[in-house]
Amino acid sequence: MQSITLALVSGLIGALITNAVNLHISRKKEENETKATIKAIKSEIKNLEYIFCEEFGKKITDDDAPLLYKYPLDTDYFYIYHSNCSKIGRINNDKLRDTIISIYTTAKFFIDCLKSNNEAIKFSEEIEKKYENALPGVEFTEKYKEDMASVNYCLYNSKVCNLLPTYKKLCALFEQLKSIK
Repeated sequence: MQSITLALVSGLIGALITNAVNLHISRKKEENETKATIKAIKSEIKNLEYIFCEEFGKKITDDDAPLLYKYPLDTDYFYIYHSNCSKIGRINNDKLRDTIISIYTTAKFFIDCLKSNNEAIKFSEEIEKKYENALPGVEFTEKYKEDMASVNYCLYNSKVCNLLPTYKKLCALFEQLKSIK
C-alpha cells in the first residue's frame, strides 16, 4: 500500500514537473516569437519611414501648391504587419503596441489620401482632354475655368487638409517609436 502511494505521489510530482517545464518552454517560445515579430515590424516601419518621409515628404512639404504627381499604390506596404496581426496583441509593452498600431492606421489613411489625390489628378487630366478636343467658345471657356477651379480646389484641399497633416502625424509617430525601448 505504501509503495502504491509512493508511486502515485512520485507520478503526480513527475507530471507536475513535466507540465511546469512544458509551460515554461511554451511561454519562452511565445516570448521569442513576439520578440521576432517586433523586430520584423520595426524593420518594416523603418522602410515605411523612408518611403513616406523621404520620398513623399519632399513633394508634400515643398510649398502650398497641389501635389500633381500620381503615385503607384498597388503594392502592399504592410506585408509584415498583415502577416502578424494576430501576434501584435501579445506585445506586453502597451505604448509600443499602441504606437505600432497607430503608425499602421495612420499610414493606411495616408495611402488613402494619396489614392484620393491620384483620382483628382486623373479627373484633371480627363477635363484637360475633354476640352482639348472641343471647339473654342465663350461657354466652353467659362465652363473650363469652372471645372479646372474645382479640380484645383480639390487638389489643394487634398494636400493641405489631408496629406500634409497626416504626413506630419506619421513622422511624429515614427519618432515616438524610436523613443520606446
